[in-house]
Amino acid sequence: MVTPNEHLESFNKCIDVILYAVADIGLDPNMIKLAEVDIGVEYEKGTAEQKSKIRATAKELIIATCF
Repeated sequence: MVTPNEHLESFNKCIDVILYAVADIGLDPNMIKLAEVDIGVEYEKGTAEQKSKIRATAKELIIATCF
């Protein structure tokens, strides 16, 4: 039986591989739309800081979905 810590370690290794293979997983259009709602700003209308925050939120949504 796999312990929660072993599962998390395995998951983190998988995420590391994905992040290495794909430059920016935070650019999925559907996740960007969800992140826009969370942040309260449309990506195209946001400042550089807001766009960065939207991409980071989208990335976290993708990782959370994978977990």
